[in-house]
Amino acid sequence: MPTTRTERTFDGVGGVRIVYDAWMPDTAPRAVVVLSHGLGEHARRYDHVAERFASDGLATYALDHRGHGRSGGKRVRLKDISEYTGDFDTLVGLATKDHPGCKCIVLGHSMGGAIVFAYGVERPDNYDLMVLSGRPWPRMRPCRRYWHSPPRFWVRSPQGCRCRSSTSRRSPAIRLW
Repeated sequence: MPTTRTERTFDGVGGVRIVYDAWMPDTAPRAVVVLSHGLGEHARRYDHVAERFASDGLATYALDHRGHGRSGGKRVRLKDISEYTGDFDTLVGLATKDHPGCKCIVLGHSMGGAIVFAYGVERPDNYDLMVLSGRPWPRMRPCRRYWHSPPRFWVRSPQGCRCRSSTSRRSPAIRLW
């Protein structure tokens, strides 16, 4: 199924210019996914994910968080997480306005998962499904002593789905951003 990607902007919290991408399937979408990337990443690192979602009939929106990629702001610095959640809320609003009646799925990876989680706590009625991904539990062993209890469930990574972020960040195509 062909996918159309467009690049757009909006004024984020404090007037910071936020760049986002929208990937559309060639038919009316079944739902809309609003994606939040990890630290040091940008929305275009998720082209393959958004294209796959579009092939399944899902519209996908993803921003370059302030201080990342094409968006304004000091590189990877913020005063408060509410800057990120406020920008994310604006994007959710744009996506749901573009697709009224569609279910809204918010998805966050790594730092983006923390942003989406904080957003979900602040605005639990603004989405239908939350998906969080991050570091696998066994590799979190050094952090366990800071947690009061382990997660109630854990999804194991499928076989063959390993990608070192350090390797992908060294890719010449990705370094352009």
